[in-house]
Amino acid sequence: MPVTVAAQTYIVVVEGPLPRGTLLDAANLSLEQRPLNALPPQYLTSLDQIVGRELTRAVTGATIATPN
Repeated sequence: MPVTVAAQTYIVVVEGPLPRGTLLDAANLSLEQRPLNALPPQYLTSLDQIVGRELTRAVTGATIATPN
């Protein structure tokens, strides 16, 4: 019987829409569980990594937070 294993992790998601230049805080961020094979090469896993940072581009919807 074949078995499929799907590894998942919690990642930071920026809840949009938000304009460029917005200072991020807990109100516009969330942690969501996602499969590892569906994530970009770099992503954030803790709100502490992004709270207080400024958006460098506008966000139109729920967007995976990346270091850049």
